[in-house]
Amino acid sequence: MESLKLKIENILTLLGLSEPTVNVDLEGRHIDIFVNEGNWIKKWLPELIFNMDCVVRLMAKKEGLEYFLLDINGYKKDREKLIIELAKAAARK
Repeated sequence: MESLKLKIENILTLLGLSEPTVNVDLEGRHIDIFVNEGNWIKKWLPELIFNMDCVVRLMAKKEGLEYFLLDINGYKKDREKLIIELAKAAARK
């Protein structure tokens, strides 16, 4: 699994992102990535997540691993919380 982590870090570095941090959770099948790029990256996160998800899926499959959930800078967690809050508000109405 360390090779997958290193490959992801190398890809992020080649993209020009500074100091990428990758955490791979095998049991939870979750990959968390943090890039310290400031506010400009927020605009590009959905597209970056989509593209990185495709690449990581192929790399994991090549190593014989199952699909992983990919999240960058907690974007998916934040979106999930927002959707849950909206659903609760709609249910209250």
